[in-house]
Amino acid sequence: ALAWAYSAPPARLKRNGWWGNLACGLSYESLAWATGAAVALGGARPPAAVLALALLYGLGAHGIMTLNDFKSVAGDRLCGVRSLPVQLGADRAARV
Repeated sequence: ALAWAYSAPPARLKRNGWWGNLACGLSYESLAWATGAAVALGGARPPAAVLALALLYGLGAHGIMTLNDFKSVAGDRLCGVRSLPVQLGADRAARV
């Protein structure tokens, strides 16, 4: 569902640096880590500490995606993509 919402209208989360990066981080990192932990535990629900760590990995992926957005600020502006550097400016986005 997150992958669909990332690319497909009407949501197209990729047009927003907060929602698009969060959707990718949660689906590609957090979900993968939580699923791997559940498999390693024989299908049991992973402990809260493991789920918290999986969430942190997803948030880290959000940050990595934001770093990639700095190289395309001019193009993002022209195409209407509201990446964090476009929304906040380069200095504020770097601090976030």
